[in-house]
Amino acid sequence: MTETIAGATLIRAHPKDAGLSGDEFLSFEINRPVNLYVAYDVSFAPPAWLKGSSTKTTNIVRTSKGNQFAIYHRAVPAGTIRLGGNHDGGEAEPGMYQVYLTRAGTRKATIAKTIEALGNADPKHGREVFFGRGTCFTCHKAAGQGFTLGPDLNGIRTRHDVNYVIRSILIPNEYIVEGF
Repeated sequence: MTETIAGATLIRAHPKDAGLSGDEFLSFEINRPVNLYVAYDVSFAPPAWLKGSSTKTTNIVRTSKGNQFAIYHRAVPAGTIRLGGNHDGGEAEPGMYQVYLTRAGTRKATIAKTIEALGNADPKHGREVFFGRGTCFTCHKAAGQGFTLGPDLNGIRTRHDVNYVIRSILIPNEYIVEGF
């Protein structure tokens, strides 16, 4: 599978939710078809609802703490999405999962097309993406806002050229900043 979750909308479960089971742990509405990706901690057996509703991909998400999450995928039409708990109940140890959503039927940005489009860039739209629907701020700090789970982006333009920034967004694992 060549699809990537880079740039996807992320829904993170709280660590205290690890022990929850059941058929409807997480429910939300979407207004267009999406690709739904569930990243499930490989240290634990995935729940039946996940194995039965999605296809396991060959992709892995690795956290800065060394945890690894297998990626499951399914295409979802517009409407209500309902996902089950983190495990099937019983004595099984619960794992954690994260949900990623990408628009169905859209093409991924390329480095060349992004560089070509820079002349039409709108900083206001960029802030909207960074601090809103793009959820970049959940891991990065910029303009004094956000969190520092990932590298702090304040002053990035004085440390790196635009090509580095574009590549870091489109290919997030290409440059790994020490400590992250």
